[in-house]
Amino acid sequence: MKLRKTALLLITVSLFFTISTQAKTKKLLRFNLQKGSVYEMTMDMNNIMDQKVMGQQVKMDQKMKMIATMTVEDVLPNNNFLVSYIYKSMKMDMSTTMGNTMSFDTDKQDDNNPASEAFKGLTKIKLKMEITPLGKVVNIEGFDRFDNAFTAMPQAKEMLKMFSSEESFKSSIGQTFNYFPEEKIAVGDSWDTTQKMDAIMNMEINMHFEVTDIQKDDVVLKIDSDINSDTTIEQNGMDIDMKMNGNQTGNMTINSKDGMLNTSNMTQAMSILMKMKNPQNNEDMEIPMKINSTIAVSVSKM
Repeated sequence: MKLRKTALLLITVSLFFTISTQAKTKKLLRFNLQKGSVYEMTMDMNNIMDQKVMGQQVKMDQKMKMIATMTVEDVLPNNNFLVSYIYKSMKMDMSTTMGNTMSFDTDKQDDNNPASEAFKGLTKIKLKMEITPLGKVVNIEGFDRFDNAFTAMPQAKEMLKMFSSEESFKSSIGQTFNYFPEEKIAVGDSWDTTQKMDAIMNMEINMHFEVTDIQKDDVVLKIDSDINSDTTIEQNGMDIDMKMNGNQTGNMTINSKDGMLNTSNMTQAMSILMKMKNPQNNEDMEIPMKINSTIAVSVSKM
């Protein structure tokens, strides 16, 4: 009986100290990048789009994979980081219910596909970016080289809005690292961030983060985001009023030592309404669209 009581007491004490240790574990998430470190980032995105055009339902399936490397060139006197960034490879396959297809793969030679050649040019461009410890891109060198890469196929630039301007690119990269809180965090803590991406369809993203687990250097976050956009775009000489709203949920794991993202898995559900004039009869026309996406990002230190 005494042995059983002693064992029960030891279990109780062990659980107490385990709970106490977890409760006291706090991490300060910041970029703490070391000069010479190299990271490889892989993003896989699947989009299923469903829209109704002039009474006809059109579905599109798009799969995209992008691999980029980020090298820490220097730690600056202002504690920001100078990094070089280059796309290693890009691949996309797209098909619609109307039989239209489009694909490119920068790892393959395809002289008959202008899209492949256009995006292959992107893999030859090295950018230099200054990033703050909170993951904000404050300066980019070399972005103007993207304009030359898209000369052969300007519509490809419209396909990927992040390349449309330097501000768009800053916003897109900043969105990847938009998870840093103001204070130290522990399991159960939560915080909100808001990012306005004016250069990308006047988009506003409100993100809610919650710490669900801390295991040694890994911090696991649960994410729930609202996405809204209200803008006017020009396409083929037409002005299109576009309203978009949706939700993004998922989780990500952050390495608390260097602040770098390890993995991220997200699902998005977006509703879009486009209003324009019918080019055939000049009557008002609406095109509703729904987009469901999955986005997986993984980062490995080389």
